Amino acid sequence: MSERKYFCLEHVRAYNKAWNFYANMTPEQMEQQRRHDAVWQRPTWPFSRSQENTRQGQDAPQNPAEYRRMPVNAAERHAVTVLGLETPYSKESLKACYRKQAKTAHPDLNPGKANAEERFKELREAYMTLLRPITK
Repeated sequence: MSERKYFCLEHVRAYNKAWNFYANMTPEQMEQQRRHDAVWQRPTWPFSRSQENTRQGQDAPQNPAEYRRMPVNAAERHAVTVLGLETPYSKESLKACYRKQAKTAHPDLNPGKANAEERFKELREAYMTLLRPITK
């Protein structure tokens, strides 16, 4: 059964005017939500390399290829599971994991296996899903 409510325009305006997302939040929770929304619910960290400004207890690396990422959405979490990748992952660890998995699942190396081509396509899609945010 649908949970939707159908109102006439007059009641829609009244409902929207009375609705408050922050109604049951403390001022601290409201500020935390506002800050979280300001960066589109993505993880952030400071650019400073000082001791108090570190992410995950490590200094931020100077080389962008050294950045280690955590999956941030359902597609990335699924891709990490498909590849069997350990998190947080770097571009190098992603490539190494993909190469290893692709070599074992390649259809040319698995003749006669019906699902080999599908597995290879799934691995490739997972790799591309995880590679996109790193290369931007």
